[in-house]
Order: sequence, then structure tokens, then C-alpha cells
Amino acid sequence: MSFRIADLYDQSYSCAGCATSGLDRSAVNASTWTCLTCGERLWIAMSDPAGNSYLVERLPAKVLVVGDQVVYQKPRGLEAGEVRASGPGKRKGNWWFLAVERFGSDHVEPERYINRAV
Repeated sequence: MSFRIADLYDQSYSCAGCATSGLDRSAVNASTWTCLTCGERLWIAMSDPAGNSYLVERLPAKVLVVGDQVVYQKPRGLEAGEVRASGPGKRKGNWWFLAVERFGSDHVEPERYINRAV
């Protein structure tokens, strides 16, 4: 299982800022997961072969708070879990600690993008 962003399950991109749905991948800034036209965060429809579907926005780990629902990749699809802990890590260096229901916990880079359910 991984918090890593992989667009394998991305179905479509929408921007509330310019009221556009069905954005082509070429209209997406995949470094910041924002709309290239207006700069607003995107909503991303995700779906896996098992039929699990989620609407997410991709945010840096450091902005997630307890109670957020995050969507993560597991070996054969997607799963969602509630954030139980989010804060600076105790590891040496610049790490962010996340604990997520049914996932467990991990240290990630504070700027790593995570799928948060909308």
C-alpha cells in the first residue's frame, strides 16, 4: 500500500475555478495538481477495477488534518481511510507523520501530494 500518487486510476479532471469538467490531461499541472488555465486545485474522479470510486483533490501531506478521508493505493485497487494523526515526524530530517485507518502509519515528505476525498 502506498500514499504515492499514481494516475493509473484517474478517470477525469474537473476545475471548480473555471467551471470546467472533463479536462484533458494536457490542461493539468501534474506537479501541483492544479488547472493550467486558472491555477485552482482540481477535483479528480478515480475508479478501480473493483468498482471503488472516489472524488479527490491532491494536497500536500502537511495540510491534512485528523478526520480527513484519504484515498490510497493498495495492491489491487483503491481504499479510503480516516486520518487519525497528522503532524511533524519524529524521524531525523524533514518528515511528516500520517496515521490512517486501515493503512497504518508512515513518514512522508511534508510536500508529498496525497489524495483527500472531497
